[in-house]
Amino acid sequence: MYDIQLNRQDVGESMITNCEYMMQVMQRLLTFFWFLYDTFEQHSQARRRTIIFMKTISIVLTNYPSHLSSFMETVYGYEYTHASICLDAMNEKMYSFNYKGFCMETVSKYKRHGVEKSISFQLQVTDAAFERLQNKIEQFVENREDFCYSSIGVVFCFVHIPFKRKKHYFCSQFVAEILAESGALKLKRRPSLYLPNHFTGN
Repeated sequence: MYDIQLNRQDVGESMITNCEYMMQVMQRLLTFFWFLYDTFEQHSQARRRTIIFMKTISIVLTNYPSHLSSFMETVYGYEYTHASICLDAMNEKMYSFNYKGFCMETVSKYKRHGVEKSISFQLQVTDAAFERLQNKIEQFVENREDFCYSSIGVVFCFVHIPFKRKKHYFCSQFVAEILAESGALKLKRRPSLYLPNHFTGN
């Protein structure tokens, strides 16, 4: 009788030990699976943020038929002589400066003026940078009569001297400046030292 009671006690203690061990295993498994779920959720949220808060803009370079373009192509070997910026991926409306001042451009306008060579660089920007770009361009559109083309700025740019005159721009200076001021692109040089071809290596 005494021996039987001892055996029952041993079995009970063994069962308790096994239950405690199983509980520890279950807790570790739950901790592991929770870690996996949390890691997956963080990556998913980061991916969703990237998709939602990024927009595409374009830097459009063309070889515009003009005396200045011919000079740049002949003397410096520049393939592209005019720069514009576009806020939609389809390049339906572009913004720049020409000899008349601030201008809005379209593909059909390029065709009418005999533009045969062009290239478009797409750039991913944050939602905040895109909104700042929109605001800056709207200011130019609303006050377009106040802005002039900077012929002297082009000359200084050719000789690598930074020169900025209030409300005066040439095409690539305008594109570079609003990209930098909106935080959309980090420049390698001052905006007033940008020629269209410089964007190909930015």
